[in-house]
Amino acid sequence: MDKMPTTRQQKGIKVVKGQVRSYNRGNTANYELQKNLLMNKPKVPFDKEVAITLKVYFIYGTKDKKKWGKRKTTRPDGDNLMKGFQDYMQLYRYFIDDAQIAPLIVDRFWGQNNKIIVELFKTDDTLIMF
Repeated sequence: MDKMPTTRQQKGIKVVKGQVRSYNRGNTANYELQKNLLMNKPKVPFDKEVAITLKVYFIYGTKDKKKWGKRKTTRPDGDNLMKGFQDYMQLYRYFIDDAQIAPLIVDRFWGQNNKIIVELFKTDDTLIMF
């Protein structure tokens, strides 16, 4: 990925007719992530429990290669990254409701390139990876 997905906190907020609405500021629509999710979506949404493992690699300059592969403990938070990701997965019918996700594991690392690795497990332990 050239650009990492943005979290809800990076989106704009406005009030329309007394209701708070979030909107995509410039370059926060996550088009590359949405395209990858659409290309890999299942033919039929999962109707039972789904386990998700998400590994996110953030680019770190080549001057300090020692950090590559080490855990990232700075922002954005893992739960903020995952919420937008879950919303897109539900929108593209990976599952019926994100309440079906149990367990959920999010790991963040420094890396040479921006990259997201997703593993989905159905209740029968079938691995689907993209």
